[in-house]
Amino acid sequence: GLARIARQAGAVCSGTDMEASEIVDDLRADGIDVALKQTAAEVPQDCDLMVVSAAIRPEHPEVQEAARRDIEVIKYAQLLGRMMIGRTGVAIAGTHGKSTTTSLLSHVLIKAGLDPTFIVGATCPQIGGGWRVGSAEQPLIAEACEFDRSFHFFSPTHGVILNVEEDHLDVYKNLDEIIESFAIFARKLPPQGTLLIQHELPHRLAISGALSCGVETIGFAPQADWRVEVVEHADAPHEHKCVDAMTFKVCLHHKGRRVAKWTNPMPGEHMAYDAAVAAVTAHRFGARWDDVEAAISCFEGLDRR
Repeated sequence: GLARIARQAGAVCSGTDMEASEIVDDLRADGIDVALKQTAAEVPQDCDLMVVSAAIRPEHPEVQEAARRDIEVIKYAQLLGRMMIGRTGVAIAGTHGKSTTTSLLSHVLIKAGLDPTFIVGATCPQIGGGWRVGSAEQPLIAEACEFDRSFHFFSPTHGVILNVEEDHLDVYKNLDEIIESFAIFARKLPPQGTLLIQHELPHRLAISGALSCGVETIGFAPQADWRVEVVEHADAPHEHKCVDAMTFKVCLHHKGRRVAKWTNPMPGEHMAYDAAVAAVTAHRFGARWDDVEAAISCFEGLDRR
């Protein structure tokens, strides 16, 4: 997905992988050359930039060749952040729910007739997999992962923080370091941007208290700017239901006024919350509430979720 986004911006892309796969086949079919050897000889003579995954170590032969030739080497998250510059970037952060919320948001925007670009770290067949290259004038939506502080490389216009909990303690010393990392991410949002953050988050003010961008909260508490209400649990079929599962009726309120109601096809209050975050963000980009309701009601979920 990132190679295709970079190509849309004018880059000529090629790469290497360790073995053949469906992903490699699809890249080749799309005109992006992928070699199945990882040696110094595979670095193109006219290479301007090398992008590596977080798993690639400095002693990798291609990275060493880039160093020898003074070619800039950056990580995946750094290039994704650069792709957000000059366009409307949307970064979905949080300890849990990033893939689901990113996929839901992308699904709603597509169903609403918009043309987003997205990269998600999971496979959602309903939206074409884990990536999509849409119009350069439309939002670029991406998960913003806190592991290795990768989301500090992003340049989003709009941000979401779903939740913040102890995780990745191989990278962070404690929860305080994690909170500060999310605060640094939030401070990257520009004054004309927005942050949507969990209302009940104990560390909310520590993260968002001094921001210059617009800040709104979302959660189940009556005091939230956007309040999520699970009003009914039902097994009965619904006019918009597309999958067989216990369904949830969800209402979304904005400052005391109900703005949307849908049937959530995925059980669990956490799924209702993720859907509400996607709904609010999609509406920010012009999706009508009736389109939002219909799209969420027929969302089929992600692989391995």
